[in-house]
Amino acid sequence: MIAWHYTTGQKYELIKKTGILLPADIGVVAPEKPILWFSTHREYEPSALKPLGDSQGNIVRMLTLHEMKDVAGGLYRFGYPIARLKCGKNLRKAAKIQPIMWESFVKSGARLKANPADWWGRVGSLPLQQRLRSR
Repeated sequence: MIAWHYTTGQKYELIKKTGILLPADIGVVAPEKPILWFSTHREYEPSALKPLGDSQGNIVRMLTLHEMKDVAGGLYRFGYPIARLKCGKNLRKAAKIQPIMWESFVKSGARLKANPADWWGRVGSLPLQQRLRSR
């Protein structure tokens, strides 16, 4: 089975240039480690949608998938075998995420209609030559 790393066209160009998928490190504080996120959601991971803000910097709503495609230069995904990824408690422990923080991720995802059972990941980066499939 394949899990997908979803990204935007803007980030896809950087990925092509560097040849590496990098983990999300925003808000990560040591000893926590950044996770390179994947999802088994077939269309697009709901928690990967971007917010639409107003002129004061407040989040008005989340962009739709169609809006993201237009605003972000397209949408792309990279596939990777789930047998080489971690999920749930194993992923949380590998990334040294405290249970209360993980629960916060789950609650935030639920508000976006995401299913944490779809969430997979690995700690650290992933060179593209490691049998990734893109689409």
